[in-house]
Amino acid sequence: MIVRPHTFRVSRGFAAAVVTALLPVAAIVGLTPAPASASCSHSHSNLDDGSDTVVGTSTGLNIRTGPHTACAKAMTGAIPNGASVALHCWTAGDRVIGYYDTDTWSYVRYGTVYGWVSDAYLSGQGSDQLC
Repeated sequence: MIVRPHTFRVSRGFAAAVVTALLPVAAIVGLTPAPASASCSHSHSNLDDGSDTVVGTSTGLNIRTGPHTACAKAMTGAIPNGASVALHCWTAGDRVIGYYDTDTWSYVRYGTVYGWVSDAYLSGQGSDQLC
């Protein structure tokens, strides 16, 4: 078995540091962040060739059109606990407390359905490739 190392903690920390560093600049030039509802059509790419397993949910994991709990479901029903999803990339979104406590979401493929799932319910905590 080949174990794929997880480097996303460093990448996510770096991304958070960059965002934090740029916030004062955005305030100076008068930029304001878009409302969360606007990010239901968040960009994504297929940058990750890994997979992950749904954990910690008895009712299944919702796959959504964006990295927020308010975004529409991308399919009827939910991904069952123990199912495998193909990973594409990750981004920051709504904080979810599930099997893990995180604000990161991965863009995934489940069968023929593509969409966003909270990394709080993925055994390996999702993709390690930033979208």
